[in-house]
Amino acid sequence: MEFASLTENHAPHDGPRYEEENIWTHGRKVLLFFEQVLIMCQKHFSQKKRNGRQFLKDSIMIQFFMLAFTTFIIFQSATYYPSPHVYDRIPLPPLSKSAANGIFNQDSPGNEANYQLSKRLYYAPDNHAGVNALIAALTNLYPDVEVVGAADAAGINSIYENNLFDTWASLDFQLTSDQITTGQLITSQSQPSSVAYTISINPSIWGNLPTSNYTEPIKNKEVGPADLFWSSGYLTLQNFVDEFLVQQYNGAESFSVETYVQRFPSSPIYENKTPVNISTIRQTIWKWIGGTILSICLFVPIMSYLIELVRERQYMMKDMLEISGLMNISYWTSYIVMIMMNGMFSVAFILAFLRAVTIFDARRVAPYAALMAVYIFGSGSFAMTFGFLVPRSEYYGLPIFILTVALTVCGAYMGIANNISIALKLFFCFLSPSVGLTMGVLDIENYLYYHDGNMDYSFENENKAYPNLGSVLGVMVASGFFYLFVTLLMPLDWLFERRTDVSLFAAGKMDEVKYPCDTEEDDTTDARRRLLSERFGLGYMLRMSMREQVDNNLVRNMVAQYIRDVSVASAAGTEFSLRLPRGAVSVFPTMLERLENESSSLGVVSYGIETTTLEEVFMRIVNEDNEQLLKDHERANRLLAASAEERDSNKEELSKRDNARVPLPTEQISALMSKGANVNAVAASFLTLHVQVLIILQKRFYQFVRSRGQWAMGFAVPIALAIMCGLLLSTTPTTLLASADPPTLATFANFFPTKLSGTNEAVTMAAVSAAFDGSINLDYVGSNYTALYDSIDEVAAAGMGAPSINGIAYTNATSFTVMYNSSFPVNFAGAVQKLTEAAVANATNNLLTVNQYYNNMPNNKLNGQLNNAFFTAMIIALIGGSFGAGLSIIVSGERVTMVKHQQLASGTSSIAYWMGSFIWDFSLMFTYILIFVAVLAIFSPNVYSGDNYGRIVLPGFFYVLTSIFRFYSFSYFIPDVRMAQSIYFYGSLAVMYILIQVWFVILFTTAGGNAQNAQVESLGMVFSVIDPTFGFYLIVVLQNNILGVLSQNGGENVLSANVGGNYFYMMIISFAIYTGIFVFFTEGGLKYLLFTCLNPVQFANKLRAIRPASNLPSDDEGETNKLFHIPKAKAPAKKGKGGADEEVEEHQESIDHRVPTFRDYVTGYTVWALSVVLPGFHHFYLGNTWRGVKYLCTGNEVMAGWFLDLFEMHVLIQKSVQDASSKNAAAASAVPQDDRDAAADEVRSLHSASADIDNPASNANNV
Repeated sequence: MEFASLTENHAPHDGPRYEEENIWTHGRKVLLFFEQVLIMCQKHFSQKKRNGRQFLKDSIMIQFFMLAFTTFIIFQSATYYPSPHVYDRIPLPPLSKSAANGIFNQDSPGNEANYQLSKRLYYAPDNHAGVNALIAALTNLYPDVEVVGAADAAGINSIYENNLFDTWASLDFQLTSDQITTGQLITSQSQPSSVAYTISINPSIWGNLPTSNYTEPIKNKEVGPADLFWSSGYLTLQNFVDEFLVQQYNGAESFSVETYVQRFPSSPIYENKTPVNISTIRQTIWKWIGGTILSICLFVPIMSYLIELVRERQYMMKDMLEISGLMNISYWTSYIVMIMMNGMFSVAFILAFLRAVTIFDARRVAPYAALMAVYIFGSGSFAMTFGFLVPRSEYYGLPIFILTVALTVCGAYMGIANNISIALKLFFCFLSPSVGLTMGVLDIENYLYYHDGNMDYSFENENKAYPNLGSVLGVMVASGFFYLFVTLLMPLDWLFERRTDVSLFAAGKMDEVKYPCDTEEDDTTDARRRLLSERFGLGYMLRMSMREQVDNNLVRNMVAQYIRDVSVASAAGTEFSLRLPRGAVSVFPTMLERLENESSSLGVVSYGIETTTLEEVFMRIVNEDNEQLLKDHERANRLLAASAEERDSNKEELSKRDNARVPLPTEQISALMSKGANVNAVAASFLTLHVQVLIILQKRFYQFVRSRGQWAMGFAVPIALAIMCGLLLSTTPTTLLASADPPTLATFANFFPTKLSGTNEAVTMAAVSAAFDGSINLDYVGSNYTALYDSIDEVAAAGMGAPSINGIAYTNATSFTVMYNSSFPVNFAGAVQKLTEAAVANATNNLLTVNQYYNNMPNNKLNGQLNNAFFTAMIIALIGGSFGAGLSIIVSGERVTMVKHQQLASGTSSIAYWMGSFIWDFSLMFTYILIFVAVLAIFSPNVYSGDNYGRIVLPGFFYVLTSIFRFYSFSYFIPDVRMAQSIYFYGSLAVMYILIQVWFVILFTTAGGNAQNAQVESLGMVFSVIDPTFGFYLIVVLQNNILGVLSQNGGENVLSANVGGNYFYMMIISFAIYTGIFVFFTEGGLKYLLFTCLNPVQFANKLRAIRPASNLPSDDEGETNKLFHIPKAKAPAKKGKGGADEEVEEHQESIDHRVPTFRDYVTGYTVWALSVVLPGFHHFYLGNTWRGVKYLCTGNEVMAGWFLDLFEMHVLIQKSVQDASSKNAAAASAVPQDDRDAAADEVRSLHSASADIDNPASNANNV
């Protein structure tokens, strides 16, 4: 696109080009503005059109997958789950797994089909004969019950903590002194006896038994609080204990109580269930996740424009366009227009999709359209401004995307904060349009859920401190214009009173352009431009030959009287030079005349003046020593213009300084230059290899000491993180149980009349009234159960509200039915207990009194543990990432800058290079592991000291091994050191975050928090292979008894198979995998193994089959040909010199013109399939590093990119093979001719050896 044509016929004939500050003053400039915006939009559209796949993915596919997933969640949440409880009259459910309605049967009412039910009952005391007899009778009647005894209540809690997820209930008897002495629960057949016991239910499985009556209504077909009393087995266990106690009396051996229960019939004044429809789901789910979903769907399509914008500024393309005549405002406006156009296309698609699946109704279309349109404008402007903080396009896309989505999530939390004023919320909406998007969703859903009709943009919910939608939209528009205004003014030229040379060139003001050598003494702004002139000697040099023993300051002081900025350039022997600024030319005649007149008194023998050449200046810039510049600025300045002798002297001093810091003697350097491996020998000299490894270790040590980055990322940051981790784990509870609630006595509160039926009204009224001690208001309705049910059902069906708190169908003292109102759960339990106590008193002639209590077993402290465990995971991930970032400075840095290539080309063995690097990295990381575990032991000595110290260090040993080879393997895929540091540091954090979130979700949705669940443990093992940091983290926190794993296994060793042993074994497997990957890509290591196992000729033949003969370092051959092995070449037609030369050329030609094979395609598509579980793996494999990083962080771009890659894999595989061939050809062409000849000679020698082997007769003759 030729932008110069835009200015033709628009500029006046007798004046400069139009100035931007006057653009709106002339009509033709307005026309020019629109014309430039149109052409720029055409450019943007053409760029999009060339990459139609990316446009399809960004604008449709990602939105489709995100919205489809959201729709699935919403409609899955809207599915009705009927209550498992029945309204029939049923007996108390048996404590059985196989019997009908058994409480341990997952298909029984009140149980969940996918939940693991425990049958374990704890009892105390276990050393009392009477209690043991009761437990024996219980297990005889209900053999499914698993009983475990304890000495007392504390013992029950201890066992419960060790079996947190495998506990049903507990039964604790409070014995009197007579009961303890006699060993019987009933101490006398004639004297009154009292038995007290407490039944506790595990709330982790059954839920909390209610301890008070509720007054709010319940839903007809949903589980009510009162249902838990019979579905958990509480009433059945209570009934059994009371029956057993009565049966201890003579003549009452067959005593039993037939208790039936039934929930009140449903009532039309109550809802059958919580209205779980699409409207409710919008209010309960969409309102909170809608902002985040819309943010992703709207921001992803415009990211390509934002990244392109940063890229154009990074590569000075924007400056070139401005020099060609493009106005700054036209440039930014074109991007805003394209962002809005692309964004509105996404808005239309989102609205159509959500409208089609009925998530949105007609009332929501207009407000959401306005909200999303404003968000696109505001977020686009905000992202443009953010681009000035991240000036490199490769580091821009992912951070701005994460920041945008994170701010959207923050908006949801801010919206529900009632303690934040509306004005402050609007201010945050102004600062971040992402916050405004979530606030707008809250406004729309809050209003339309409670109001009929269309959206009222002025409605303000003061109770919840929601601003009105109109205000939110207004501040988002203002935010967009504010950030756009800031973007237009960047880089704040108006603030610093500085005009760029680009704008002056574009305006045609060539005479106003300031060059680096221009100076104006009184202009503070231009003083900054004198840096190049003052620093590197642009200007004039006054060179003088002085007499011996003359004070050179006399000359300098004289010249300084005329020229203020004079400086000494050199003073060596009788040579003396002064640097004079270019702007002082006007005073040269006067100054030189005086110098001529006073030369005798000043000691000047001769003098001359000359200009400094650009070549000299730039050569001095290149040769400048940075450290000397920082420490001795004046001397560094002087050396720029010093004589050759003085510069040589200074260079010698610097050389001595460097030798003192890196004391590598000449012998070691010579050893380093010695070849580490030889084709014609079985192995390299062990001594040479040993010396080279030692030298590499010395090199890594001095690099570590002198590199602030390595020192910080490899020591300082990990130590600080270790201390944070120690503090965090020291506050993590190692015990799982909170304090227990006090026991509760089931009581009966007489709120409303209790419906009553019985054979004889008077007898029934008297018996029931006596059972309740007269504190019950009874309403007799008939002689049988049917009359009771019809009475309650008739009142309920008439919609007259709750007819009573309970209904009792009384047959006799040992047979009754309790109909209960679920709104009053304690009354239900109290009614059953009162009637049972009356039956017991009647059967024992009031000799036996039962004091029965209930409560819930102690709740666990998993929430406190998990919060700390999550942050511990993030810290450990950062520790691993910081080591990777520090390691990448050397490993990736030396590979990218070709330093490693130079070392290998100079004779350093590849084995020595990697062995030395590995020894250093392992020593550093394992030393840190020792320190890390020591810090944990300091903060938590009871957990991590003693033998436990070694139990954490041992997994740490394999974690270090695995991490090193993992980082080494990744270094082959990452072509930029800064990118490597970012990926290792932030990528480790992101991967750990994803893994720990998935693991927690499976842990609590599938296993109910049981870390020993088979699915949870299997998932953790897989994650430990993917990222060994995850396995090491689990072992560290399991040692702290996270999730009670140690307690549930009786305090076993954390490395035992029942605790963390499987994760440890997976780390060892991970070590083997990553080591294999490293050896595969580092073919020098592979060749070395083959070389030591095979004889030279066999090895050479095998080597010749996979690589062309050349003397390039073997390790770098692996780097330049990462993806595919070179196919086996055809055997040469003839031997000898010609045949060898032809073979070399044939091998080289096969590399240069390599085409994908069937094996390449099969491997590529297999790796693509594996990318479902390893996001981005196929792009890493194909060498598309940055694309692989993007897929890794975005989950294969929410699977849309992965799916579309299926149709592009054949092209990607071809391109990868071609790129590999091009790199190999370039590397081969860089080999000098002498080396090529040497390679040919080597091949000829191998031919000769091969011929000898193939010709036994020849071998015999030779012998």
